[in-house]
Amino acid sequence: MWGAYHSKQKERRQISLVPMSPRTKAAEIAYQEAKLNDETRPLRESEILQEWKHWVLIPNAFPYDMIYHTHHMLIPKREVSHRKDLLLAELSELFEIINDFVEPRYDLYFDNMQKRRSVLSLYHVHVASYHNGREEIKL
Repeated sequence: MWGAYHSKQKERRQISLVPMSPRTKAAEIAYQEAKLNDETRPLRESEILQEWKHWVLIPNAFPYDMIYHTHHMLIPKREVSHRKDLLLAELSELFEIINDFVEPRYDLYFDNMQKRRSVLSLYHVHVASYHNGREEIKL
């Protein structure tokens, strides 16, 4: 009995190679393939959607499209890997951007903790809007 159970569990693991993700399955597979094939590009090479003195807004090349219809990122112009390394002027402007630009246009902003970030070399803040006020989100 246990042998059949373990065999089924092994089959499930082999079928389920796509990790849990806030991306759709297709988007997560595209992201994983891009990483495997070294086809991702540095965030600094992304199209700039909006620019301030210390920050730029860029599209997320691999958005969390399962949850959000819009997913952009704020990145500092200066190379900074962690929030604690931001200068006071950069932090002050970030708060202004969040209050004056992000809050009226997006549903939320967040940053991933260091241990969960896929881009460790550059601090970034995610800004996103849910699908149609969250009605389209389905599990």
